[in-house]
Amino acid sequence: MAVAARRLGWILAGLACAFGASRGWGGLGPALLAIVEAFRLRSLPHPRRHLRRLAFAALCGAFLESSAVAFGFYGYAAGWPVWWIAPGWVIAIWVIGAELSTDIFGHAPAFSWKTPVFGMILGVSNFAMCLALGVSRFIVPLPVGFLFVGLLWALCLPLLLSVWSDII
Repeated sequence: MAVAARRLGWILAGLACAFGASRGWGGLGPALLAIVEAFRLRSLPHPRRHLRRLAFAALCGAFLESSAVAFGFYGYAAGWPVWWIAPGWVIAIWVIGAELSTDIFGHAPAFSWKTPVFGMILGVSNFAMCLALGVSRFIVPLPVGFLFVGLLWALCLPLLLSVWSDII
């Protein structure tokens, strides 16, 4: 029951990131993610280790998304004050992706074919939802943009998770 509730919480937090941003409430998804993680931390034997993992995932997401925005692949229209830094709700989606991947595939998922495929599906579906809601846009042509997002998530999520499992 706890596993299903945790996964449902992450999925709802991911949806809240996009839907909240589309309504001008960019903090809704990260706030829901914080609540889910607070409940999770209470049940873990080493909560500080998990906090370091969350911080690492957030930093990776911030770096990768901000780089893609700064290089002109895509942009976000959710009222973020600095155009070249990824919004907090986008960074929360990276944390959710790392959490879901680890929870579904275990703590050493980076060496499986499933993780890049999951990353590609997760990245493309999240971005497609954000495009439909009007909170993100491609600056490059649509097929190139989806290819870039898919490859970004397919390559970087396994790398993030391989380091994630080694964080003490």
